[in-house]
Amino acid sequence: RLSSMTHIVSCAEWCSCRAILEDMSPNFTLLDQLYTQERLLNSGYTRTTMRRKLRTKELVSVLQGVYIAASVWDSFTPSLQVLARHTALALRDSTCVFCLSSAAFLYGLPLLHVPQNLHVLAGYSVRGAASDGILEHTSNEASVQVTVLRPNFRVTELSQTLLDCARTLPVLEGCALVDAALHRRMLAPEEILPRLQASQNSAATHIATHADARSGSLLESVARLQLVEMGLPAPVHRLDFEAYLLGTSDAHTSNRASDYAGVYRMLRTRQASFVWLEQRVGLAMVASDAALPHADAPTPEGWHMVQVRWEDFYPSSRVLREKLYPYFPQLG
Repeated sequence: RLSSMTHIVSCAEWCSCRAILEDMSPNFTLLDQLYTQERLLNSGYTRTTMRRKLRTKELVSVLQGVYIAASVWDSFTPSLQVLARHTALALRDSTCVFCLSSAAFLYGLPLLHVPQNLHVLAGYSVRGAASDGILEHTSNEASVQVTVLRPNFRVTELSQTLLDCARTLPVLEGCALVDAALHRRMLAPEEILPRLQASQNSAATHIATHADARSGSLLESVARLQLVEMGLPAPVHRLDFEAYLLGTSDAHTSNRASDYAGVYRMLRTRQASFVWLEQRVGLAMVASDAALPHADAPTPEGWHMVQVRWEDFYPSSRVLREKLYPYFPQLG
């Protein structure tokens, strides 16, 4: 069965292939930094020279048979080192197919956990061993559809990747991946939600129920799911507010007209990510090291703003619960 081994990182280290590449110089090409043994030999290295440079730590072995200059490797962030290892495996063995969190990472989906191992499908030519951090997984599907991503990553098809992650990762993480794929319109809801619902896996069916394309970030996805687990009434998302103003949503008690401009400003400027109109409470969420957006902006009269950071609701929602308790006594 598919399984996943991962390593928790802080919110400052959330990683995705897309985010890493966006932060790099447009002239940077990771493939140019990697050297196969054949490329080194063709450039004039001898095997003796290679062994000496590895011993003196001028070269680093990214994977068996693929090397990089130590000065370049040491300049990489942990997430870029992960990308380099995936690139090295694709360079060394172009027939391998990445799956699970490795595939999600290469699709550019934001991960709560950096893949410490290289997850590939069994049955495809992969040289190496567990000592290289390469883990092979057997697919439950009769046939596997493969997608090729630039520059030359072969990965499981997106809906299959999301289904595999939903089955094997904790619900918060699996749902955040589905949210991100839907939000970016990488696939339509009908391409993934029925598959999750029909999977006969309790985590996957839970994700099918709670996945939401409106979540524009990991923060929103994780916080929204934590609120669901607390049993709180569904908050109004900023994308829902126009529907509320137009009268197409009557799930909340009416508010004074003078509230509308202030509440809309809170949502539009992301001063608040969610609001509860009946309780007149806004929830603002930011990463640990980020400033609260528009923190000095006035709160509409009669409203309360609850500000939380990443560590307030992940991995434990205890602090989030404590901060919301004055407005939701049922949390007591």
